[in-house]
Amino acid sequence: TAAPATAKVDSAASKRRLSRSVAADLVAIGDILAMMLGGLLPALIYALAGNISIDQVLVMQSVLVAGFITHLCLRFRGMYDTTRMDMFAQDPFELFIGVICGMVGVLGIGRPLALRNRHIVVWYAAWLSASFSLILYCRILARKILARLAAQEGLCVGDVACVVGR
Repeated sequence: TAAPATAKVDSAASKRRLSRSVAADLVAIGDILAMMLGGLLPALIYALAGNISIDQVLVMQSVLVAGFITHLCLRFRGMYDTTRMDMFAQDPFELFIGVICGMVGVLGIGRPLALRNRHIVVWYAAWLSASFSLILYCRILARKILARLAAQEGLCVGDVACVVGR
């Protein structure tokens, strides 16, 4: 009778680890999408309101690659730690560094706007601001949701009580 009880415990722990990995992956997808939307927003504004011709394919390539580079930087820095789901990481400095790394990474594949456009610095500043804000908002929302789910499941870490909305 001990073997079935152990199998149930192992199965429950395995499901818990899997659900934590899925939650961390969903946050990672949100980070990538935030980086992409942050880069597409200034391009869309310039194309519609500024009447500036942009290379749409190069813009999509740049924001997609920047999103993945940002994701890799954040993963390397431990921002998707599944052992602390009740206190999911949202350090603004680490997020800012990740966004900068993603943007610097795409400078080598080409600039989304041609050099003849004078607003290239403004475009990068708008991309930085929008992406950072969206990633931070995504992290704050994920932290609240994951803290609530961890509190419901009793998955708090250590002696610290789960507090929703920390």
